[in-house]
Amino acid sequence: MERTAYSGLGMPTACAALVLGGIMQDKDDMLPKNVQQDISELTKPDVTEHESAWATYRKLPKSHKWPYFYHHFFWPIIVAVVVFAAIVAFVVNMVISPKGQGLGVAFVGVEESDRSMDKLEDGFLKYRALDEKKITFENDLYIDSSNKESASMSLDTLETQMSGGTINTIIGDDSALRSQHLLGYLEPLDNVLTSYQMGKLRERGALVTDGEGGAAKAIDLGKSAEWTRIKGQDPHAQLSFVNVQNKDYARLFVDYLFGM
Repeated sequence: MERTAYSGLGMPTACAALVLGGIMQDKDDMLPKNVQQDISELTKPDVTEHESAWATYRKLPKSHKWPYFYHHFFWPIIVAVVVFAAIVAFVVNMVISPKGQGLGVAFVGVEESDRSMDKLEDGFLKYRALDEKKITFENDLYIDSSNKESASMSLDTLETQMSGGTINTIIGDDSALRSQHLLGYLEPLDNVLTSYQMGKLRERGALVTDGEGGAAKAIDLGKSAEWTRIKGQDPHAQLSFVNVQNKDYARLFVDYLFGM
C-alpha cells in the first residue's frame, strides 16, 4: 500500500482531503488557490519512503540526528567493530603463533637442577603465552659419565629424540657439544636464526665458532642476562640447534634469552 502524506492525518481530515482533491481535479477553479496548494501538498507521496536511512539522517535537523543515529546505526556499528576485532585477533594469532614442531630442549652434561630448569621453562612460556604442549625440557642427559651404563642409556635416548625431532635444542658445555656423538647433529646457527638475531649475537660476543673460520654452531649463554639471572645456571653453558624442522620456537627462545 502506497504511503502518502495522508498517513499521518486523522480519518476525517484524510477523507476531507481526498474529497477536496477529487473536486479540485474536476473543477480546479471552484477552490481558492491557497486551498488548492494545501491539497497539492497533502496529496504528494512521502519522499522518504524509498530513501536510505543515511540520506534521511543527513537531512535531519541537529536536534533529531542523535536519536535517529542511535536507533538506526549505533548497535550495527558496535557489532561490526566487535566482529572486525575478532577477525583481526584471529588472523594475528594465526600469523604470529608458531605452528607445528615446538621447542625441545635437552640439557647435556651440565649441572641443571629441576628448579632452575622449571624457572627457565616457565619464563619462556610466559614470554609469549605459548602452547605448553609444544615445549619440552629434558634434564640429566649425559654422554660421558663414570656410570657407563647410565651414560649409554642417556645417549641412546638423546639420539632417538634428536632424530625424531622431539629434541631440537641442546644446552651443554663445550666438551659435550664438540663430542663425536653430537657434533654431526649440530646445525649452523644461521640456518635457524634470522640475520638480525645473528647480528645482535655477534655484537654481544655470544657466537661460538670452531676457531677455524667455520660457521657458528653454538651460542655462549654466559652472555645471556636471562640465563645468568637464574641462580645455579652454568655460566659456561652453550646452546646449539639440531634437526630444527620449524624455526619459530627456536627463534623465540633466543629472543627470550637475549632480550631481543
